[in-house]
Amino acid sequence: MRRMRYLISRQWSVLQDFDITGDSGELRYQVRGNFGLTQSLTITEPSGQRTAQITRTPFTSRHQVTVDGQWVAEVRHQFLGWNNCIVDSASGQFVAQGSFLGWQYTISKGERVAASVSKKDILPSTFEVDTADGEDDLFLLCLVLAVEQIHRERNRR
Repeated sequence: MRRMRYLISRQWSVLQDFDITGDSGELRYQVRGNFGLTQSLTITEPSGQRTAQITRTPFTSRHQVTVDGQWVAEVRHQFLGWNNCIVDSASGQFVAQGSFLGWQYTISKGERVAASVSKKDILPSTFEVDTADGEDDLFLLCLVLAVEQIHRERNRR
């Protein structure tokens, strides 16, 4: 796995704006929250060239992901296990599994790990996402944010 590393504050919320940085602190993406009838996050590169949006489907725990205006995935919790989320995407099915509460999980397509999520050192407020070579980093970051939002919603129940 290539070590393209992104840092995300653990305190992010659909109600607030936050940034995703690279390992050395450089701004990689800006994230803007929108809490209206449909909850959504918009993720934009600083150059504005690529944009993605994660939107919660009303009255469900499903989240739709669009990148550059095109639908690319739906993320949903798998009801047969607390530590699994299924991603149905335009490029096939991905599975997020591991310890979501412990911030140690992977997103895989078949046997290939596309991204791994873990705590950043001992800091409780930051987690890191490592993406594999050849993967679309923006797409994977959207999946991570959707999985995190699903588990936040489940914890509030």
